[in-house]
Amino acid sequence: MKKKFLKENSLIVYFRLCIELLYELKQLSVFLGIVNLHKDRNKLEAYITKKYHSIEKGLSLPGVRVGFGEKNIVELIDEIKNYITNYPDSEFILKPIEVLIHYQEFNKRHNYVNKKIEFLINELPTIDINKFRQQDVGVKNIQKKQIETVVKGFDFNQFIYSRHSVRDFADNDVDDDLIIEALKLANQSPSACNRQPWHTYVYEKAKKDQLLNFQGGCRGFVETVNKVILVTSDLNCFDINEIHQAYIDGGIYSMNLIYGLHSLGIGTIPLTTGFKRNKTNLLYNKFNIPKNHVPVLMIGIGNLKDTFMVACSARKTVSSTNAFIKK
Repeated sequence: MKKKFLKENSLIVYFRLCIELLYELKQLSVFLGIVNLHKDRNKLEAYITKKYHSIEKGLSLPGVRVGFGEKNIVELIDEIKNYITNYPDSEFILKPIEVLIHYQEFNKRHNYVNKKIEFLINELPTIDINKFRQQDVGVKNIQKKQIETVVKGFDFNQFIYSRHSVRDFADNDVDDDLIIEALKLANQSPSACNRQPWHTYVYEKAKKDQLLNFQGGCRGFVETVNKVILVTSDLNCFDINEIHQAYIDGGIYSMNLIYGLHSLGIGTIPLTTGFKRNKTNLLYNKFNIPKNHVPVLMIGIGNLKDTFMVACSARKTVSSTNAFIKK
């Protein structure tokens, strides 16, 4: 009775929350992208990605305004210069430079030249900006019929309803090449300003068992799980107004990874990483995770048996979870 009172008392809960939040604030104050931005390559890359992706978004808008975003572009060029000075051999910087080329070409097609920006681009050090023509930056045309052709023969309803959380797997190993293919599919997940903060860690054998026992929510089927994928999200990628965005982007990625694995015939079981601060610190220390990579989800995986049991897991009705706001 006393234990139940301590768990449910609002004042006790309040103080426990304060302790947890103080730990979170300490972590955020060290690892958020804005902290020591120019001393950390990873943080600077995320910041530059956010800047150059805003240009891509601008170019994709209907009725694009010629010469848009001068202030943002000047800031981007300044950060590119900083990056090249500190990391001259990195290929990362080719993408933002290519986006700048797209921007200039768009303006020139509309008989507009911003001499200030053109001068700054041409002054970028050590980079011949006309040398690089990448295919995955800027903007591209998509035709409706392209999408219709892809989705026409695909029964997404059946795909969705065929996915289950599996706790009884076959005893043969999941092919690493299939995992890599699923990771490539999950990489198509949307993320805030295309910063793609996710990092994954794949554990197998003894380390897999240690991780599952550490997680504590899979008693009775630890041995049947073949491998575990730990999905994390990098705090370095986010600003002070985005303290929860790591979990949002990581959650979107996690679901797409589960669907990617499912599409390749691999069974999955999502496992929560909702740990208190002490356990999260143990996770970092015992399983070689950088402290800027916050844990989002563990996914136990394995090949499917010919026949196996799953929990029915009844779902709520849409009417109980949705409201249409029309005025």
